[in-house]
Amino acid sequence: MGKCAFFVLFAAFLSVSFAFGVADTGGGITYAPVSDAKYGMFWLDLRAGPVVVGVDKGDIAFTKIFFVAKSALRNAEVSVTRLADDPPVGVPENAVFQYIRLDKKNIGDEDISGLRVLFRVEKKWVASYGSVISDVRLLVYDGKWNELVPLMNISDGLYQYFTADIGGFSYFAIALKAKEAVAEIHNDSRQVKVNDSNASSVVVVSEEEVAPKKGFGVLRAVLVGFSLIALLVFVFFVIKKAKGGGKKPKEADDVLKRQKEAVTFEETGKE
Repeated sequence: MGKCAFFVLFAAFLSVSFAFGVADTGGGITYAPVSDAKYGMFWLDLRAGPVVVGVDKGDIAFTKIFFVAKSALRNAEVSVTRLADDPPVGVPENAVFQYIRLDKKNIGDEDISGLRVLFRVEKKWVASYGSVISDVRLLVYDGKWNELVPLMNISDGLYQYFTADIGGFSYFAIALKAKEAVAEIHNDSRQVKVNDSNASSVVVVSEEEVAPKKGFGVLRAVLVGFSLIALLVFVFFVIKKAKGGGKKPKEADDVLKRQKEAVTFEETGKE
């Protein structure tokens, strides 16, 4: 009985989790870090030549920074910061995975060349917006937000890596490309306006697309109904066991006692 009740409760839990937790993922995942994350590299004497800065901090999407030092530099420093809040220069209209600020000290713009970054994006974050990996962009702020199309690099189970040549040290946003400002839908004369978190303006779509799909609504109702029934069955078993738990041992003892008496009587009769 205990195992049966456990499996009933477990099935109910899975059904509720699916019905209420997995269904609505179309709005996109939003990450909200509570504080900035910073990583820096300092050189007392930086020799001329290629330089690679490996960012050893898992919560920063920039994983490597490449540049060429044209001449030897002293007390040079490069730092990368993942911002917890929106950058002070303003935010783009794109859906943003992460805001990053790239800083330098004792390094002039004329002292280096070939500035490039390697960064990564969570695949599930891209999919949560109904987008594909090729929609990923690196935005750089240069008086305004400009989109750079990065080159796809290696990939693993969680992340897709990209490289991008950047013009200098600034604010960056790893984001999705901006969708068309307005999309006209002609298959339905009734139209409503909805806000799209990844659009540069308001997107006009048909009322049919805005309404929830009926098929999935029925499935959710069935799952919720099954969950409630399973929970009621579980409660019934628990109550029944609680009421009858103290009687069963006594009944078993009475039966055993009667059997022993019968055996004793039978042996006495034979004598």
